[in-house]
Amino acid sequence: MSKTITIFLALFLIFTVSVSFANECGGSKLSDSAREMIVSYLSAIIEFRNADSTKKEEYRYKHNNIYVELDKVLNDKTPNGDQAIAYLLHTYTGSHPSEELECSAINRGKNILPYIKLYSECLPSIGMEPLPMHLKGSGSSTRWVITSIEKGELCTDLEQ
Repeated sequence: MSKTITIFLALFLIFTVSVSFANECGGSKLSDSAREMIVSYLSAIIEFRNADSTKKEEYRYKHNNIYVELDKVLNDKTPNGDQAIAYLLHTYTGSHPSEELECSAINRGKNILPYIKLYSECLPSIGMEPLPMHLKGSGSSTRWVITSIEKGELCTDLEQ
């Protein structure tokens, strides 16, 4: 009997801590528009990874769709775009897209900085959690991006 109670209490404690952390994280600002852009982009990546590479047309379409969705994020110069980029800096979407996101964040300058710092502390929910392992980022590039922005640097490595 006591083993059952111990297990129940342990599960209850884990659940309580998880819920309170999620509520604390729920305060992180992420607009509906930013969330929609993030979900569309990450969904395109997941669809591509799940695509049948023997079906060339479908495979090519799904690959191209990743860049269509990425361009929507990069071309949105509003706070919604800033939020989406700041969030995506904490994921891994491939080396080239990640470089584009980093460059775009640096070139946006100080306006995006509060979002990057906030999401570094507490990444808001987008409704796709848990993210697949291949999309989980380390967040290590955010330190470099923050330092570059604070120094007033610009990124000229990629076309914007």
